[in-house]
Amino acid sequence: MKALSIKQPYAEQIASKKKTLEVRSWRTHYRGPLTICSSQRPKDSESKHLPLGKTICKVELIDVRPMKRKDAKAAMCPYDPDCYVWELKLIKRVRARAVKGKLGIFNL
Repeated sequence: MKALSIKQPYAEQIASKKKTLEVRSWRTHYRGPLTICSSQRPKDSESKHLPLGKTICKVELIDVRPMKRKDAKAAMCPYDPDCYVWELKLIKRVRARAVKGKLGIFNL
């Protein structure tokens, strides 16, 4: 299974279906199932109560494309014309299990 590490609170926002677009500075040709894992370190101290270093949810990565202004709301971040949005569908929470994340897409 392919996986992607994302900092908290963003991993939780994806699992709760509030964030349906992940923004990255790079793209991938991979499409298909992807396990979202939370990074060991949260983005901020307010997110320390969320699961860290755990599997959070499974999604289907259906497309990767250049970011558009209208994507900012679903991505929950400001518009950046130099970034790519990863479209996530079929989001399903999974049981949290410890995982050592890596950069990029990795095999779980």
